[in-house]
Amino acid sequence: MDASTVLYYDKNAPSLANRYEMADMSYTHRTLIRHLPEGGKVLEIGCGSGRDAAFLLNHGFDVTAIDSSSEMLSTAIAYHPELAERTCRASIPFSDKDPLLDRRFNAIVMIATVMHISDQDLFECACQLRQLLSPDGIVFISTSLGREGIVEGYDSEGRIYIERQPDELQLLFERVGFRLITNYQSEDSFGRNFSWITLVMQLVGSGTTRSIDEIETIIRRDRK
Repeated sequence: MDASTVLYYDKNAPSLANRYEMADMSYTHRTLIRHLPEGGKVLEIGCGSGRDAAFLLNHGFDVTAIDSSSEMLSTAIAYHPELAERTCRASIPFSDKDPLLDRRFNAIVMIATVMHISDQDLFECACQLRQLLSPDGIVFISTSLGREGIVEGYDSEGRIYIERQPDELQLLFERVGFRLITNYQSEDSFGRNFSWITLVMQLVGSGTTRSIDEIETIIRRDRK
């Protein structure tokens, strides 16, 4: 995640966390329970206030929660002390030496995070998610659709904000070894004039056997 986006979250962590904690996430939480493997190891990328990580932990999942913003992590622990030993600062795409890449999870959750990943980093991120997952692991991704005020990939707050159509994300993840299980569309919990798309995808076995160069060639061809 780029520096300007992280700075926004660092500067606004208390007010953002308060807002996140007030959101009605009942629909999303029911969907998580429906699709995540019971009691599995879950990595949440972009945990924000810790709202969703705490929910999963309280429902029996073995949760690790990361965020690019150290201030957001501090607010997450303040709101949810039970996450204190389960959070760490990390930014996707991860560096090659990040110890997280040596771990394996049954599921990865990215709620309202993928919009902050640049086009040049998205492919690498998808490959790293594949690396982090156990065979048949689940990726749960939500992204906004139809949000106003986005200009050339940035919102009015200076954050990277790239809305991608669900079929574009599906294609990318299929090319690196995932299959789509289902997708959902829901209204914004604060009543704003845009919707949210959730993609639930599963790693096919241990992942694709294609080389990275071959996958990149396929993606470039499909974009033409």
